[in-house]
Amino acid sequence: MSRNDLIVREQEARSIVSAKAKQISVLVGKDEAKTSKFMSALVQLSQNKNLIECKVDTIVDVGFQIVQAGLNPNPLFGQAYVVPFKLKSGFTVAQLQVGYKGYIQLGYRAGWKFKAVPVYKCDNFDYKFGGFEDDIVLEPNYEARNEDDGNWIFKNLVGVIVYAKDKDDYIVTEFVAFKKLEKLRLKSQNQVKDKLQYIWLDWAEEMYKAKALKYVVTRLPIEDDVQELISSEDNVHRIENAQSPAPAPREPEIQNINDINSLKNKPAQTIDVEVSAPKELAPKELITKELMNRGLTQEEAGKWCYGKSDDVFNGYLNDPASIDTILEEIRGF
Repeated sequence: MSRNDLIVREQEARSIVSAKAKQISVLVGKDEAKTSKFMSALVQLSQNKNLIECKVDTIVDVGFQIVQAGLNPNPLFGQAYVVPFKLKSGFTVAQLQVGYKGYIQLGYRAGWKFKAVPVYKCDNFDYKFGGFEDDIVLEPNYEARNEDDGNWIFKNLVGVIVYAKDKDDYIVTEFVAFKKLEKLRLKSQNQVKDKLQYIWLDWAEEMYKAKALKYVVTRLPIEDDVQELISSEDNVHRIENAQSPAPAPREPEIQNINDINSLKNKPAQTIDVEVSAPKELAPKELITKELMNRGLTQEEAGKWCYGKSDDVFNGYLNDPASIDTILEEIRGF
């Protein structure tokens, strides 16, 4: 895709997202900083190399669906992803895929705690079925593991242990074997049998854990809105007239190479939103908001933040994945 085409896609995405500005603002509690961040994240999705064949409106709509669910559309947070799906008509549209951390957050809101633990061939693992109380022994071999390598995970994963506990301490434990996980993975049209591709290759362990959680969660007595979001993964995002011929591409506004080069060197424009400019939030406020977004109460988040320095807060903010350790520290399992 040419630079000119990318510019047209970005302009289209900005137009669609701007039209949803008020809705997004309401969904995030009229938090101006979060509104701006989410809108920018939705626009950036249209430029994602893995989604370049997807129609822009379907990308934005799925991203908006993620925001509606109270999850973060930025893939770096690991809560939800937008993936491509090719229809029989030849169109490629966007599809929702809830991430492992997204299931954790959805569970907290519904009064459940979830945890998924991967098992690899190098680990000492023993599983004995015991009816309602299974006997599980797992001694991870962290020295032999290579959890950042998607290809290594694909070749060495044995399965995932899923733990679930509700507010009444009802506990469910289930081991989801690799064979079952592969069957679930291959339901995704953009995956092939002999190797991992796209987001599965980049975030292999997280994706396998998410599939294991989904398999177990859909069998739990959990709130309908959570079940509906989970089931929406299996419903390809459809657009009106998907079977009709593709519309003729719009004439780009930029007509010559000099215009393109001048735009390339021009700073990125911000989206015009009908809210006042957000004030800069302190690191403590940012980490408090993120902890509450992930299911903690304001009191729990406040207690954890008490007495800590901005350096500590910034350390977590610079590595969003590490925030999950705070949740485990506060609530355990």
